[in-house]
Amino acid sequence: MLLDGEKGRHQYLGIFKSESDQPVSGGINTYQTAAVYGYEVIDKPDLSLVLGGGIAVGNFGVETSDGENWPLIPVPLVRVNYHTDWLDTRFEFLTSPTLSFTMAPKSRMRLNGDFRMDQSRDSRDLIYEVALEYRPYSEQDKRGDFAGVSIGVKNDNYGAFNLGNEGEDETLEVHYNSIFAAVDVSVLKITAGYAFDGRALYRETQKQDLGEGLFLSVQAMCPF
Repeated sequence: MLLDGEKGRHQYLGIFKSESDQPVSGGINTYQTAAVYGYEVIDKPDLSLVLGGGIAVGNFGVETSDGENWPLIPVPLVRVNYHTDWLDTRFEFLTSPTLSFTMAPKSRMRLNGDFRMDQSRDSRDLIYEVALEYRPYSEQDKRGDFAGVSIGVKNDNYGAFNLGNEGEDETLEVHYNSIFAAVDVSVLKITAGYAFDGRALYRETQKQDLGEGLFLSVQAMCPF
């Protein structure tokens, strides 16, 4: 869950993340949360720079001298947005680096890319999605630029699913590559594709081949 608000040049973020069979109740290993404040240092039509920081709570692998987990760490916030007629880019560093871009953002045919890296164990930790998208309606259309269809490739994962076994470091991740097609109507997105080169990663060391297969996902958004 991400709460992202702003007032003038001030920006406020609240983050809560839990991927576990026992969220929160399984202990501090099963969730992460953070509160962050940022200030827009540069505010221009084509360039925005936000700098700030905050505090995160979770198990980040930081230990005290007696081997106990230290649950609080400071987190920096860097946000850079750069806009031109042919390229929109966004870089953000909160707990990890994220880069997004759209080539030809005002065209009905555009190329979108998203890249992030939460860890640095091997090449599969570079999570990305690159898609060629067609938007049937332009911004000038009375219906607005609200719908699109796309085809693309991605390397994704299900994150580090923490198993709530007290006193043990039990984690499970699922990684996969895929080719996909998607229909996006702003509040609803349906994606279908073919996943391959799947693997399960247990305790970050034990790997299991998950093979390949078809997948379907549905995402909905409710504004409030």
